[in-house]
Amino acid sequence: MHLNAQIPEGKIKLSTNLLKGRTTNLQHLVSHYSVLKPGETPHPPHSHVDEEILIILKGEAELHYSDTDGNITAHPVSAGDFVYYPAFHQHTIYNASEQPVVYLMFKWVTSRKLKPTTTLQLQRGKVTSLESSKHKDKDFTAKNLFSNPTHHLNTLHCHISTLQPNGGYDEHCDTHDVAIILFEGEVQILGQSVKAGEMVWCSAGEPHGMINRSKNLARYLVFEFYGDNCAADMALFEAHHRGEKSRKLMKKRSLNRGYKNIKRAIGIR
Repeated sequence: MHLNAQIPEGKIKLSTNLLKGRTTNLQHLVSHYSVLKPGETPHPPHSHVDEEILIILKGEAELHYSDTDGNITAHPVSAGDFVYYPAFHQHTIYNASEQPVVYLMFKWVTSRKLKPTTTLQLQRGKVTSLESSKHKDKDFTAKNLFSNPTHHLNTLHCHISTLQPNGGYDEHCDTHDVAIILFEGEVQILGQSVKAGEMVWCSAGEPHGMINRSKNLARYLVFEFYGDNCAADMALFEAHHRGEKSRKLMKKRSLNRGYKNIKRAIGIR
């Protein structure tokens, strides 16, 4: 990905807010794109009630977070790596390299409360873990990474997908919020071109579909946020994974589509 990783003199971190506010399933959501200076950290290890996803877009860094014994340990990451932090899990990021590191962050809360033993624990993943060479006979492939209840959600679902040239899926609606981060190639969503390094946020109830009209494979990461307004959608999701027949869920809602272009946010055309 070609992303600008320059930081103004005297600053440790440069952040650009992409999303901020309430959604159908989240009481409050914040998403920002940040560039971190070499040898710096944005804050000491801390914890908060919010759940968080951090995705490395460019460069190399260290994630510092608490292990099962409560000790803070360092874990090297690079472009394509991501982590999910449960509520109250201590964490930070440190740029141990000689180049700026670029990352995307989602952080959210709801009023939902679950017993700690039932919730999703810290998760790590890498976008390139789905090898396209193994799936050349299919237009669309997906690798599920996790799909579990969290402190704030009925379910947080994550998968990595590849889309072959001319592949795609029909326009449809969901009652859950969806974040799509494109890492490779170019696709069209509702007639708008989305390129590598760009993020699309699809609010619950908003029609969306995808098609790859380019000559190259597209690879992207998806997070689905199932809140208390997703009971019907979750029933269909679970039925599908039990091998039962599922149908499209079309729920009419007048919600604005949150589309944010990371490159445009920092002035790159």
